Amino acid sequence: MDLRQLEYFLRVATEGSISRAADSLHMTQPPLSVSIAKLESELGRPLLARESRGVRLTEAGSHFAEQAERILADLYQLREDMQNNRVGTAGRLSIASVPTITWFLLPRLLRSFVETSPATDITVADPPPAKVIEMVLSSEADVGLIATVSCDQLQESYRSSLNVLHAGDLRMLVALPPSFADAPDRLSLADLHGQTWIMPRRSLRIRGLPELFDTLWDRLGLTPPLTRRVATLQTAIPLVASGLGVSLVPESVRGMGTTPVVLRELIDDVPPLQAAAIWSSERPPSRAIELLLDIVRDGGIAART
Repeated sequence: MDLRQLEYFLRVATEGSISRAADSLHMTQPPLSVSIAKLESELGRPLLARESRGVRLTEAGSHFAEQAERILADLYQLREDMQNNRVGTAGRLSIASVPTITWFLLPRLLRSFVETSPATDITVADPPPAKVIEMVLSSEADVGLIATVSCDQLQESYRSSLNVLHAGDLRMLVALPPSFADAPDRLSLADLHGQTWIMPRRSLRIRGLPELFDTLWDRLGLTPPLTRRVATLQTAIPLVASGLGVSLVPESVRGMGTTPVVLRELIDDVPPLQAAAIWSSERPPSRAIELLLDIVRDGGIAART
């Protein structure tokens, strides 16, 4: 298998036709067909299903196309880095951050980072917490930023594969629909027990807001209230704004700007979630990763305004 085969295959997948792909590659159809056939033979799986009007990807072909695109993108980026003499100096940095940290804490961290290393190529993704961990473990992201009930517990759970750094605390508030605009500045959870609560789904990979939520009701001696589950708090906010329930949210939600939800402090003793920076313990950190972590250690995202 060589890079040209990958490029040829992706062109056929995009065009949906071997003949159209051959035209766009400025080559004849037979050698392109031979290249695809050799690739399928080497992989031992059909990648394309031939139809009367062209071709379509098989299930194996779809998976292969996704991986091939990633491989070629990395190689193209490596070539660009080498040509620009950026390896070892500016480099690249990919960050996966849950929305609650992306809203408020991440911008402050990135501002500090860019001031120190303005030429670094930075990419940011905002998947759910479990996906953040998966991306760091699989090298899709260099650094992950997630919210957890305990950085120490997270480190113990992933002691052989991840490093965990406490990056700051996220004070918790309650988010209410606009109809609660006249609510007191501070409320008790017990007063809201009869409300429908909108909370993220649990994850086997990390103990976060759902576990904190359960702990709070247990302390009050109350059964957990009716709860709607969503993928992330980013999904919960518009549902709260629509009057479908209330939610427990980090204070970082204020960083979203013009949010139509009503935010109130809680009388109850609600422990903060801990922001955690995670990176692989199986690979030596790049210069860019080390710089980012130094900023975190220096309080680059821990302080609150």
